[in-house]
Amino acid sequence: MANKSQTGPTNTSILMRTIRRYADRPVITSADQVISYRQLGDYIARAQVVLSSLGIASDAFTAMLGRNGAGIWMVGQAVQALGGRMCNLHPMGSLQDHLGVIDRCGARCLIVDPASYGERGAEIAAARPDLKLYSLGPSGFAPDLQVMIAAVGSASMKDLSDPFGIMVCTFTGGTTGEPKMIIASHRRFAAGNLAFSANFELAPVPRVLATGPITHVTASLLFPTFMRGGSVHMLSGFNPEEVVRTVEKERINTTLMVPTMIYTLLDSPSLKNADMSSLDMVLYSASPMSPSRLGEAVDRLGPVFAQLYAQSEIGPITYMPKADHDPNRPERFGACGFPVAECEVRLLDEAGNEVPVGVAGEICARAPYAFEGYHGNDEATAEALRDGWVHTGDIARMDEEGRLFIVDRKKDMIVSGGFNIFPREVEDVIATLSEVSSCAIIGEPHHHWGEAVCAYVVLKPGASLSAEAVMQRVKEVKGSVHAPKEVRFVDALPLTPAGKIDKKPLRAKAWSSADRMVN
Repeated sequence: MANKSQTGPTNTSILMRTIRRYADRPVITSADQVISYRQLGDYIARAQVVLSSLGIASDAFTAMLGRNGAGIWMVGQAVQALGGRMCNLHPMGSLQDHLGVIDRCGARCLIVDPASYGERGAEIAAARPDLKLYSLGPSGFAPDLQVMIAAVGSASMKDLSDPFGIMVCTFTGGTTGEPKMIIASHRRFAAGNLAFSANFELAPVPRVLATGPITHVTASLLFPTFMRGGSVHMLSGFNPEEVVRTVEKERINTTLMVPTMIYTLLDSPSLKNADMSSLDMVLYSASPMSPSRLGEAVDRLGPVFAQLYAQSEIGPITYMPKADHDPNRPERFGACGFPVAECEVRLLDEAGNEVPVGVAGEICARAPYAFEGYHGNDEATAEALRDGWVHTGDIARMDEEGRLFIVDRKKDMIVSGGFNIFPREVEDVIATLSEVSSCAIIGEPHHHWGEAVCAYVVLKPGASLSAEAVMQRVKEVKGSVHAPKEVRFVDALPLTPAGKIDKKPLRAKAWSSADRMVN
């Protein structure tokens, strides 16, 4: 049980200190806006007055829906600073997704950015007439919160956050089933931000480009940046040409991308003659990156890459520093790094015993910022959280220095003819083919082997490749057991809302008919 006499800071208390310290520096920028730390504090203070008068910051959750932008983020901080509870709706979610999250967390209020979600806001208003709705700007379905905030005179920002109080609920990425709801305290999120700040090689004054949704892993960069008096430039979505233009114009030194974004950037003609020399760190996260494509990225952009391995359930687990992205040590490109100082890691076998160095086992971790369970799902909690250790479902091996190499997801493993095949090992081999942009490996039903390896392959623009060439490359490197029995060339791979390759639709199609067997 947590010792409440040793509370530690909250995100709000951290933010208030940075506002005082860096008052006149820019903190949030975009193509048409520059907000200073002083202006940030002033806006949050005035928003607190409005939210309090409306009774929004209460024990019930407030849902938020908007793309990357200063307004929606600052209102969210005002909710949290009042001790309120917040739930971000995924910017790429469907109407049913959004309604489901609102219902599951019991939100009584929704704040919408109508510039990007006016139509969705109206749909939700019609579907949930008892839900209080407010818009940040004019809309035809809700009162304008922006007008109310602008009408408030001077106000002082308040910190009413309780370190042990509920701050936010998040939902898992859902790559292995229906997303599960995680409730987190102010203290847990602050502890995760402090661990990130202490272990990651951020620039002395970061100039961050937010290319992905700040409701997800990109948020990991925000508070560590603020602690250094840095700034965050927000893009409403990922576009490789816009990323290149912004890095050049704003002299961006830090960004975070998921691997699929990096692949798209590498394949974009806009990168060919771009000046990306200001970049000091490109942090990648959310899923493993192909070692061959990582080598290409280092060759083209320089020694700026670093890796964050984290999960919704526990936050930062490992960090792979820039020095480990060494072209002279390509065997390290498949690693996810060393456990961060605040996180203990064990690799366990099926019986719960630690495995020897070099042997694959499930990553189990514990840290001050670990979750306490899934809301309303005791069965899933019991499976994921045992004796204080979070069982991640990821399989990895450890080298002599303590560096982890993720082999694959436990549930993704293919069993073919009695042999265990980890899809990532096959994907990494296929990715070494120069024609390949990305790929996904799944197991398909087979009348003789039980499962057979099937490859879905996306080629680079203008490239051509035969299925036989793919099969032969895998056979040469890994052997015939790992070689795909079938190769399907596709224009794109399905992605989760978090930007990870989503194999569920591929598996569902393959296993939908019992008589559809690979010969």
